[in-house]
Amino acid sequence: MRCPNCRAELRAQALFCSHCGHAVRESQLAPIKPARPPKKNDPGLDHWRVLSQWHNRSGILLVEPRGAPPNAIARYLAVQLAAELDPHTLKQLGALRHPHLAHALVQVKDTQTRTPYLIVEGVLGTPLDLAQEKLGATRATKIFEKILGAMIYLHDQNWVVAQKTHGDASMVRHLARWFNRGAPTLGETGLADPVKRFQQAFALDASDNPILFDYAIWETAPAAPREREERIRQDMRLTVGMLYWLRTSGRLTKELENLRRTSGQLEQFMLNVLQEAYTNFQELGEKFSQIIQAPEPGKTLPLPPPPPVSAVTQRLPLQKLTFAAMTDAGKTRNQNEDNYLAQPFGANAGLFLVADGMGGHDAGEVASKIGIDEMYKRAVAEWETTHTAPADQVRQTLIAWLREANVRILATGRAHGINLGTTLTGALVANGVAFPLNVGDSRTYLFRSGRLHQLTRDHSLVASLVQAGLVTPAEAYTHPQRNEIFRALGQQSEITPDVFSPVQLGNEDRLIVCSDGLWEMVRPSQFEKILLEQPQPPNACAELIRAANENGGADNITLIIVRVAFE
Repeated sequence: MRCPNCRAELRAQALFCSHCGHAVRESQLAPIKPARPPKKNDPGLDHWRVLSQWHNRSGILLVEPRGAPPNAIARYLAVQLAAELDPHTLKQLGALRHPHLAHALVQVKDTQTRTPYLIVEGVLGTPLDLAQEKLGATRATKIFEKILGAMIYLHDQNWVVAQKTHGDASMVRHLARWFNRGAPTLGETGLADPVKRFQQAFALDASDNPILFDYAIWETAPAAPREREERIRQDMRLTVGMLYWLRTSGRLTKELENLRRTSGQLEQFMLNVLQEAYTNFQELGEKFSQIIQAPEPGKTLPLPPPPPVSAVTQRLPLQKLTFAAMTDAGKTRNQNEDNYLAQPFGANAGLFLVADGMGGHDAGEVASKIGIDEMYKRAVAEWETTHTAPADQVRQTLIAWLREANVRILATGRAHGINLGTTLTGALVANGVAFPLNVGDSRTYLFRSGRLHQLTRDHSLVASLVQAGLVTPAEAYTHPQRNEIFRALGQQSEITPDVFSPVQLGNEDRLIVCSDGLWEMVRPSQFEKILLEQPQPPNACAELIRAANENGGADNITLIIVRVAFE
């Protein structure tokens, strides 16, 4: 679609041209009358009518399109800018899409002073700082999780909080001194005013959804690696200051000593951020999620009990495994970047893994192969001591294998100057139990009594949105950011793999290990129907791959099915 005034290319649903501000189509709220040229003393903005200051905030105006009816819902804000945005920056802002970000529409000017403003859409509710006192610690933590999701997304899109927002105070050296000799003064930390400015950039709606609307506090990240890393650290300190304020209404800068004396997980998390324990927002987000929301690895997932077996069979300690593994490039990919391992250790044990080389990286198939090969080598070398070890020791061993695979992929990428990354999921089966493991968004399932149960959790942005109740499981399949994962092998020097407590296997249970090319294409109801109709692993694998291709085949498809039966 093109603007009828300047002919610039626009997004399909645009109401106003992001280049000249001209109305290009009818609003979803009400028809917009053609904008009249502003009069000399007209108190308003180009093509927009000012209704009032938004909650008496200086530089933030509640506005509506000229011609909108009086009863239209006011959902537009005009946020004052320090300087005009260049067209490239404005285009980048307009392309941002996240549930907790207001949509940047167009840059306009005050009809009298010519001061620049940015019009944003989708802001309902009240300023976050006015709502804080009524939140309570639990609500505040859930709100912060949503804010953190927006922060992860913005940094992933190459944005950082503007340096002028942070101010010139250096916090690093003062924090280092404080951890050795006592709390710094408010001025030493450089946190107080930036946190307040950061708080005022958010609105909070009636459903406890925070919306970042003030893009004047953001700028594109610097290109220089060291400067970029420092800016990310600054933003993480700013973010943890927001968490403390949301939960307590207090200033972290005034209460650092109290925080240091508290032994809670969240308090320790905040101290770790200040001590620069995390290198990026993805890592910070993972740790926060582990503390407050995600199921803890090592805890047994709630599953229906295994089906009953005969008294004779109950005395048999061994189970028999039959399995099949298949892979297919799908209908849209020329190359298959998946790899798998289906390695039996006798008749009743084995290691079953699927790795999905990350699309868009330099050599996904290389990364997935290294991950699989490293796990195989470690399993063969350490099997005799591993499969007879206590459950917690098995978990720690699997974590060590995954971390070694991560080191190998990272080292290979650095040696060849390429960016390598892969997911990896699966299960180690021994002594009648399965240890599910996962890094990324490939999945391991248990099929029991006609129902499919996901044993692993996705390390993805959309999975976090589903957990937070912002996206339904059905919407996750078509969400535009469904392929954005925040944990993978080969992407950073330290990872935290998920290895869960053992799942007791029962007669006729089936484990399914698969890449997202399968589960994104085959919905649970169809998945379960195929498994019910095809009890033999080879037939079920073939039918699931056929279904995935018929449903689009948008990615490489790889799966392993392991069937459990008592001897």
